[in-house]
Amino acid sequence: MVSAHLGARPEHHKWQGKFYSRSGRDKRFPDFVASTGYGTVTGLCGANCRHSFGPGDGVNNPYDTYDSEENQKAYDLQQRQRLLERRIRKTKRQVMGLKAAADEATTPELKAGFTLDYEKKSALLSKQNAAYKQFCKENNLKELSDRLAIAKWDRKQAAAARGAYRTVANKANKLYNGSAEENLNHYLHHIKEHALMEKNGIVFKRWINDKEAVVNAGKRRISSERVHAVENRALKADRAEMTIDVAQAF
Repeated sequence: MVSAHLGARPEHHKWQGKFYSRSGRDKRFPDFVASTGYGTVTGLCGANCRHSFGPGDGVNNPYDTYDSEENQKAYDLQQRQRLLERRIRKTKRQVMGLKAAADEATTPELKAGFTLDYEKKSALLSKQNAAYKQFCKENNLKELSDRLAIAKWDRKQAAAARGAYRTVANKANKLYNGSAEENLNHYLHHIKEHALMEKNGIVFKRWINDKEAVVNAGKRRISSERVHAVENRALKADRAEMTIDVAQAF
């Protein structure tokens, strides 16, 4: 007798919950090894298989009620959960790498670039964690923290990533007027442009399209000392007689 469970992969669902002949001599039941693939990586008790087997009377089957459609639904949900878990592990590795790169950067420019990418990935990680929790809650699935763990990811790493996410979220909510989620999505989409504006003291107002924005750049800046001096002499009567060197000082 082979056990059965909801969410079995399709290849295992076809032989789970049935009686078999271990010796192959009892013609009432299919051959155990030939039917289940017992002893192979992909068969019964192979890689990631949760089935077991034991003796049975050939009549009373406790797994008769397992429905193929219900099993497929459970399997699809489990596969989606595994996908979300893989994405979180991948992002954690990226977050760790970017944090290390930012900490070890040899120039301010490199550090700023790695820090920006670190903040962006930290925000993504926070969104992925929230989506995972919501998916498990909606589908009555248990959150599996062991499947989210990666080597060297500890409380310190997690706290730093949450801090980076809060920094990004706060900036997003100051710049945009939508929901917290909408603000974050807009900010992450234009995070490099916002960093450049912040660096140069430019105040963001709103986006016209994906590449153009309304900003407040402040007062006009002097493009060069010589141009400034020439404008001083040409436009202001009291400075018309000044030399270039003197006019540059104003």
